[in-house]
Amino acid sequence: MIQDIIAGQKAELERRLQEKYVPRKAELKGFDTDLVCVVIGPRRAGI
Repeated sequence: MIQDIIAGQKAELERRLQEKYVPRKAELKGFDTDLVCVVIGPRRAGI
């Protein structure tokens, strides 16, 4: 049973590694200061 789970996870990992990587350009707005930003829970704090 555990061997089946591990084999399934290994097969999934191999499939994921075969997928094409799509580079994305992410722009973080509001993070252009030297202040430390703290993220807590679902809301952003410290910005």
